[in-house]
Parts: sequence; C-alpha cells; structure tokens
Amino acid sequence: MTTLKPDELHRKQLTSRNTKALIDAGKKIGHLTEQQKKSPSQKRSENIRKKLNRGIEPVATIGEDCNSCSKYPCGNTIQTCDEPSRKNRCAKCGQVIVYRFVAEGEWKYCDVCRGGFR
Repeated sequence: MTTLKPDELHRKQLTSRNTKALIDAGKKIGHLTEQQKKSPSQKRSENIRKKLNRGIEPVATIGEDCNSCSKYPCGNTIQTCDEPSRKNRCAKCGQVIVYRFVAEGEWKYCDVCRGGFR
C-alpha cells in the first residue's frame, strides 16, 4: 500500500466529510454505518458505559487488623480507638484493610494471610 501525499489525504478527508453531510441531509447517495450516525458525545457515553460494565469486581469489604497493637485486646474497634490507623490493600489477597499504624514494622498482609486468626 502506498502512502498518500498530503494533498491527496486532505482531498480524501474532505470528500468523505462532504459525502457524510450529504447523506445526513437526505440525499440518496449511500448509507452511513451505525458508528458514523452517532454523535461524538454519544460515542463517549457508550464507551464509558462499556467500561463500567466490564465485570470489574466490587471492592472487597473493609476489614480490620490490630497489627501488633500494644493495647490488644482492648475491645475497641479501629474507629473508636485512639491509636493511629491507615488503610491499605493486602499484598496477598487484595482485600482493603484498616490497620493500626506501627512505626517499627511495615504492614503488608492482612491477619488471615499472615496466618493469625484472631
């Protein structure tokens, strides 16, 4: 396939745009494809709808992990405790966990993946 010169390329684009405008106006010179009949905003909204319906898994329920808290077991939940906490995904199972922040150690795995069933 040979490449088109710039003037041939522009002429081809203008011809196709002219043909599309004439067909839209009602002239019987051909048919438009379904994709050509859609407006740019309709194409964007359909692409967004397709993205949302791709079967993305919902975010897993948020769990809690005391993660070697010095006060464990205190009977408080993460929301009611005064200790600092952070939210992160477990490196093994991917579940979102709210965990106690401990400056000495780095948190990577949830309580279940570490093997501790509290």
